[in-house]
Amino acid sequence: MDAKAQVELVCEQNGPVFESVFSDSVRHYHVLHKDELLVVSGRSKAALINDYIYDGLRRKLGDQPGWEFIESRKGRFIGYNSQLLIRVKKLRKAGPNKSPCVNKTDAALTFHTQQNMDLLPHRAVNAYLGYVLNSESGTVDEIAFLCPNERGAIAWMVEVNGQAQRSIDFEIANPVPVKPDRIRVKRRKVQ
Repeated sequence: MDAKAQVELVCEQNGPVFESVFSDSVRHYHVLHKDELLVVSGRSKAALINDYIYDGLRRKLGDQPGWEFIESRKGRFIGYNSQLLIRVKKLRKAGPNKSPCVNKTDAALTFHTQQNMDLLPHRAVNAYLGYVLNSESGTVDEIAFLCPNERGAIAWMVEVNGQAQRSIDFEIANPVPVKPDRIRVKRRKVQ
């Protein structure tokens, strides 16, 4: 079974779980941080919501076969049947032109260009499980899986909307290559 077909099956089986976890996580964020909503940056808000979503999915799906929740120096990831490596991310906009908000770190670029992250026993397909926030109502407008190709362009998308989902394949002729903003040098401790 290819990755897109697996994602469609996952959405069919777990769509309501995804919707409830995402909605509960955004609501949880707003309840805990209501006094500081105006002073928290969008990046910090997204990071906290992503953490709440990851934890909620771990609690709901962690005991089910095939799901693996991975925390490493590279970030937090969800493995599914050792064939999908999933990363929770905020999406830039609603509609068919969704794209994940990706920091241009080495690990993020490795994931975004389908390079092996060495987090699962087998080579997996990297896919984002993303969401679009409605800034006016403080709710989740859309949830979707997006799969980038080796050039960093979105190859396909599967929307999660309850029991039904919609799949879209993208064909982009000449995508703009993604380059890192900066290179971080690892410093070794001198003993």
